[in-house]
Amino acid sequence: MKDILIVEDNDIDQHIMVDVLSEEFNIRTANNGVECLSQINERCPDLLVLDLVMPEMDGYEVIRQIKNNPACVHLPIIVSSAKAREEEKQVVYDLGVENYLTKPYDPDDLTIKIKSILNSV
Repeated sequence: MKDILIVEDNDIDQHIMVDVLSEEFNIRTANNGVECLSQINERCPDLLVLDLVMPEMDGYEVIRQIKNNPACVHLPIIVSSAKAREEEKQVVYDLGVENYLTKPYDPDDLTIKIKSILNSV
């Protein structure tokens, strides 16, 4: 079973993602970027679902640190964010993320995107 790390500071959004994904994937969670990087250093997941706006360390910095770390540069990332402007999306795509979901989104879309990414790596 593939290991997915969900990094989301909103309890409701995090719960929905865990609920939808836990039947098909092994799910771990983090509430902010600092927790995320700590968990990645312990055990790199197969895929990361990452919010952009979080306390302590935002998603942009998390992406930069992951993509600059040779041990986890390969980690596929899906951004899940309420930020919908094209400029913001382009920034994270330029940083190397695989996909961007604008909140609110259909949770089934998240599952489809995860499966697609995991099947292609």
